[in-house]
Amino acid sequence: MSVRSIAACLLTIALVAGCGATATPAPGSPVAAATGAPTVAPTTPAQVTPAPTPAAPLLEPVVDAPTVIDVPTTVVSETTVTPAGAEIAAEGVSLVVPAGGVAAETPIVIARLGEPFGMNVFAPAGSTDPSALAIGKSYDFGPSGTTFDRPAIVTLPYDPANVPPGTDPSRITAAYWTGTHWAVAGGTVDPTSHTVTVGMASFPGAVLTTIILATAAGILINQGIKWYYGADGVKSDAISEKNAPKWITPDDPSVRTQAGSANVGGIPLSDPTKVADHLKQNADKKPVPVTLTDPDGAPTTLVGKYSQAPGKGWQKPGDYLTKGGMSGDCTDVTNAIVSIFRAAGYPAKGVFGYVVDKESPHAWAEVLIGGKPYIVDEEGKIQPLDQAMADLKLIRPGPDDPRAFMWDETGQAPYTAEWWNEEIDANGSWAGTFTITDIQMDEAMRAQAEKAAEGEGCDLTDALKQLVGKAIPMTMDISVDKSGKGSAIVFIDYSVIKDAKGKPLSSKPSEENVTYVGNRLTLVPSGSGSGGMSGSASRSGNVLTIRGTTSVAESGLTLTGVWSVSRTE
Repeated sequence: MSVRSIAACLLTIALVAGCGATATPAPGSPVAAATGAPTVAPTTPAQVTPAPTPAAPLLEPVVDAPTVIDVPTTVVSETTVTPAGAEIAAEGVSLVVPAGGVAAETPIVIARLGEPFGMNVFAPAGSTDPSALAIGKSYDFGPSGTTFDRPAIVTLPYDPANVPPGTDPSRITAAYWTGTHWAVAGGTVDPTSHTVTVGMASFPGAVLTTIILATAAGILINQGIKWYYGADGVKSDAISEKNAPKWITPDDPSVRTQAGSANVGGIPLSDPTKVADHLKQNADKKPVPVTLTDPDGAPTTLVGKYSQAPGKGWQKPGDYLTKGGMSGDCTDVTNAIVSIFRAAGYPAKGVFGYVVDKESPHAWAEVLIGGKPYIVDEEGKIQPLDQAMADLKLIRPGPDDPRAFMWDETGQAPYTAEWWNEEIDANGSWAGTFTITDIQMDEAMRAQAEKAAEGEGCDLTDALKQLVGKAIPMTMDISVDKSGKGSAIVFIDYSVIKDAKGKPLSSKPSEENVTYVGNRLTLVPSGSGSGGMSGSASRSGNVLTIRGTTSVAESGLTLTGVWSVSRTE
């Protein structure tokens, strides 16, 4: 849609949108998630007569800080134990409190951690602690501070599929979180039932999991561990589990907002042509930082925010951008940057690799800007790909590396050099949504719009609230020739917006000139003003998607938006 037609539609909406209607939350918004997700009561296992207490070594954990769990958890059991004792079982986890274990009724809660916690496989090697591989899920036992007069017996399951064939069972043990790092807990292994059992006299904020150590020699209880990333792979991080695409979230409201306000060297990310020109002119100079917006609305960069604090790995971009001052490790930065650039319509991938040598795993973002590949590093700074590989001493993963992957929200695949050169046919009919992320008016425009809205019995501010953030249906019928030139019929269906009398707004399709080069689609603006629509095409199986941004500046009005359309081959 041209600048002129976009502006015209938006002015109409701003003046007559129904002010009293209740806006429908955009898909994926916090409101939609909160109202649409059913509430499921946690399972409360029945209290039963406890079985004889099995023999198990007693763990006396060394806790050096309070445990603060910053990943999602799911309560799998909550019950009250009496002095008669109890046996609690949930998800293969067993907790046996013997008779006389507690002097009075005591609540017990067991929660499963939904994501890796403090298992930073990207931390540089060098620790003398033994290497370990997580082979089971992690569970939080509480409440913190619970004590037992007689030790309780905890049995944890592990997944035999995560144990390499021929592994000596003596290498399997439990591990616990000390508040700052993971340490060996010991335990009795049953290779038949695939469990590890350990006794505990208290729950000092304890998070427990099962691990396999790289070697059984010299195992010491309470000894710290580091997470293994050797030839056998590691199954405790999202890349190895092939879940990395879940952490690329271009449709998250926080990500969309950043895509609409971010800039590169002062150039709005929503103007890819100017961004490409700026980076080209700056090619021989220092890397250019991406400027984002902090939760207080102030511009900020990621310079100096890089961290490897325990428990901070694999934050969802929405959390990373709004909590904790944007502090995180290389995976957090990579996933957030890739999400933002993809929301803005740029081809971008998260990439696993190494820095300096194969002993130091790393992750970074590769982004195609103006047909040229760039890297965005762990401090959010952009520089040409080849230059960054040399300057930062980055090493791409080899084909035999178990984590030699690149990823975006459409999927995860083995790393491919020049992945951005895959040709995708843009011709055909596409369907998706258009979402306005921000509208600004100058004083004259706002005064005119407020007066007109008042005449319709409406409040302009409330009307705009209905519009911004709403996913509006959009279709594109694209036809381009071999040179990448052609046209597109664009239809944004504003009938989902109602006027003051409850009548759907009208809209009509427009025919626009387009160019399609290097999987980059640009709708050429017509009329006065500046800006337009642009996006990039990507593939996930037989589903093709074009995701992009809109930027409009005309007659006292500025607007930014994001859009996404898909079709099946």
